[in-house]
Amino acid sequence: MIRSLLPGLRMPFVLAALLLTAGCSQLKDIDKRLFVVAIGIDPVPGSKDRMKITLKAAIPQGDPKQGGQEFDLITIEAGSIAESLRLAKSKVDKELDFGHTKGLLFGEKLSPDALTYAVDWAVRRRDIQLVSLTALAQPTAYDILKQKIKTERVPGKALFLALSREGTESPFIVPAYLFDLHRKLYEPGWSPALPIVEYKGKQFNINKLAVLRKKQTAGTLTPDETKLYNILTRRHVRTNLNLMWKDNRLALNLDQTNSWFRIISTGEGGTQVVFHLHLSGMLEETRMVTSLSGTELRELETAYTEKLSKDVRALLTKLQQWDTDPLGLGLHYEARHPGRSWKELYPGASFTVQAKVQIRSTGVIL
Repeated sequence: MIRSLLPGLRMPFVLAALLLTAGCSQLKDIDKRLFVVAIGIDPVPGSKDRMKITLKAAIPQGDPKQGGQEFDLITIEAGSIAESLRLAKSKVDKELDFGHTKGLLFGEKLSPDALTYAVDWAVRRRDIQLVSLTALAQPTAYDILKQKIKTERVPGKALFLALSREGTESPFIVPAYLFDLHRKLYEPGWSPALPIVEYKGKQFNINKLAVLRKKQTAGTLTPDETKLYNILTRRHVRTNLNLMWKDNRLALNLDQTNSWFRIISTGEGGTQVVFHLHLSGMLEETRMVTSLSGTELRELETAYTEKLSKDVRALLTKLQQWDTDPLGLGLHYEARHPGRSWKELYPGASFTVQAKVQIRSTGVIL
């Protein structure tokens, strides 16, 4: 009796297994896919409605441990990104896979509306990761993506290792993730910023920062200003502070940095932004022959503090003149003062920098 019932009991499980595997017929084997690792978006000269899309597709290798630099560049000109991807499929023999896309590069001449449109498109697609990196390419995204770097084992890996700080830890690089860029484009009280990628001397050069006024570029920070921006927005930035002191050039190697700010109201409706900075490190380079005494070290710390305060104040003033707020001062203020507009207070706000630089060591002296 029991044996006669077993075939009937098995049938529901067999049907359930068939239903679960019904969708697997559309899956492509790895040798029938092209993995798009980066997307570049440039304007088309002479056209306001068309864009040039560049797809950098890695070609799968037989042995994943060996790696390889083989890739294919697919370029399409179309009126929309979605249309360009459909046209791209007619140029290749394999299925385009965007699950491994690490970043999006925007050409420096791309219009503000096109940049916002591209970011919105990328966020909407479910197969593009929100942690993808974004950057501004000079002169074009195509010129950056076509390069083959000797140190990379996987196409596009060198660029995105640098942009994410997973490889090199440069004080001149500011990572900009897709989800963060999309949020800052639309959220009041915050201005987006993008690292600028150049290609010089067979190497990438990433040491400047483009600050956007929501949907258009307001200005570009120099390498030194980008380094200060990192000090203001991150902790434990490893960098150097250079100083000319008593006709000698000195370099202080920082290994501990900490910064925070307060926004306070002054008399007659004024607003003051107070930045606090604590930095410490080792004196790494000096051309002085004699050793520094304790008094001279205190004088040197004071000189470093004064220069840092002056440079930070100049940076804050420049951002204010550009009418940009990449530090998120407005978001901080409006979250604590509901109903009050930071946009009205920001042009007249004053800045005070309270810095402290400490020299913990003068290095190893033989």
